[in-house]
Amino acid sequence: MVRPLPMRSAAHVMTLAFVVACLAASCLVTFAQSSPLDALRESDPALSYPVAQYAMDPALKQLWLSALDSPEVDMQRMAAETIARSQEVNSSNLVEAVPSLERILEAKASHPAARFAAARALIVLDSRDSSGKLLEASKSYGSDLRLLIEPALAEWDYEPARAVWLGRLSEQASRRRELILAVRGLGVVRERKALNPLLEIINDSRRHPDVRFEAATAVGQISATGLETQAEKLARSPGTPTSLNRLCAIQMLLTHETAAAAQLLSEWANDDEPLIAATAMRRLNALDSALMLSLAESALKHPDARIRSEGIESCIMHPTTDKTAALGRLLADPDPALREKTREGLLRLSSVAELKPVVNDVVKGHLQSDDWKGQEQAAILAGGIDLEEVANRLVELLESPRVEVKSASAWALRKVAVKETIPAILQIAKNQTELRKAGTGTVVDEQVAHLLETLGVLKATEAIPLLKEYIPKHYPMGVQSRSAAIWALGVMPREEADAELEDALMDRILDFADRPPEMPEVKQMSAISLARMKSTSQAERLRGLAVNVPLSVELGVALRWAVKELTGEELPPPTPVPVPAEDWFLVPLQ
Repeated sequence: MVRPLPMRSAAHVMTLAFVVACLAASCLVTFAQSSPLDALRESDPALSYPVAQYAMDPALKQLWLSALDSPEVDMQRMAAETIARSQEVNSSNLVEAVPSLERILEAKASHPAARFAAARALIVLDSRDSSGKLLEASKSYGSDLRLLIEPALAEWDYEPARAVWLGRLSEQASRRRELILAVRGLGVVRERKALNPLLEIINDSRRHPDVRFEAATAVGQISATGLETQAEKLARSPGTPTSLNRLCAIQMLLTHETAAAAQLLSEWANDDEPLIAATAMRRLNALDSALMLSLAESALKHPDARIRSEGIESCIMHPTTDKTAALGRLLADPDPALREKTREGLLRLSSVAELKPVVNDVVKGHLQSDDWKGQEQAAILAGGIDLEEVANRLVELLESPRVEVKSASAWALRKVAVKETIPAILQIAKNQTELRKAGTGTVVDEQVAHLLETLGVLKATEAIPLLKEYIPKHYPMGVQSRSAAIWALGVMPREEADAELEDALMDRILDFADRPPEMPEVKQMSAISLARMKSTSQAERLRGLAVNVPLSVELGVALRWAVKELTGEELPPPTPVPVPAEDWFLVPLQ
């Protein structure tokens, strides 16, 4: 008989809050938030770099094996931890360590810290043949070891572990965290014998909320059919807390793809509790995003970001002109992840002929608005769809008080590449340069770099004097701006050689002073631009540097590319600098 718990105790409320927080986290938008504002100089020209390999002294392995056999606890522990770390960072072949690790794992006299480290090393080494010994150790040597070992046994689907987990479900004395371990393991391996015991746990309101929630998740993993009636009954149960009942009901249908499951999820998607509604909508979108169509537009207006995210998903998957226009409003959403998700969705939809005008209108509307969030995303989208007609507005937004809008507008101007914007871009770049020289005002290095690249793309030869100002080593000019200016000089059309310019760029490559050092990006762009300028007079010096001077891999690659462009000679690729795997605790004497 399970002892009833006070339903309104502080511990119970806190545990329920933990369950809700965990599920809420799972419903958050996971859209990648990497910057879309690429620098053209990073991809033009396309250079191939050799992959650096981790350097590992072969003698290390024997040292670590010897340390495992040491009677010293710390030596055993540190050797086992080091073996695990080496496997993680270097995929080292350390299977010879398995017997010693197993010995530490099994020995009654082993210190708990050494045993734990040995178990972890066996798991990291993917030593599935050690599963039996790991299971026995987990049963004999404490809860902490079980927390480490049992998830690995579930991942490996080690059959004997199932009996242990099934037995734990019926043990009245099972600790909560170990019961959860068993529930999770049975869910991962989809053990059908666990179905009825798990359903009993789910329906027992005296159980801790986190145990019930985990049981519902496991049931949803195990069974893909037949739980609709039980889930509906649970969701309608008046037992406290009703919100947990509905969450568990949704989890029970985790893999159900039936019409009955879809009908229940559609009902729960209208729940007054945002977490319930968002969780149901997420499952509906995964099951069939068309099931969300009737809810999509209202979801876009919901105050909860998780619900808006599901509305965005449905509108992207099943677009219409009305839904695309509604989706466009979320370019200025308060949540940055949702703004980016919306922008990427509209970019995809712009390839659909009947939706392209709608997307264009969305972009123009946000660019004319006063909301910096919408301006930033609309500028990026304008560049992505090459919307030339907004070029003048993008120029105006270069003077925005928001850094995000400044940089996005500059980048977009490079993408749309409208020649008529050259005078305005050049003037703003000059103004920014003067501010830098005077040391006054705020200059955004990224924005200026995009503007200078834009002048290069537009072949704006009138900008050459300005670009040359960025060649000297002067750090306030900004490393991004300097490397962009030098890249732009390389793509400018020219009728005759400019010996002074070529010498200045060569000086940047040859600047190995350590106070202050020339920036690697500047050196690399200088080599590339010399090649594009057809500076054959510098070819031999570039070759000499590439062959005879120890350089960074990046500069070595750029120099070799330049030599090939100038002479046709293909030099052997640079040797990648070995990357030390770790500062290991035990290394051979030199």
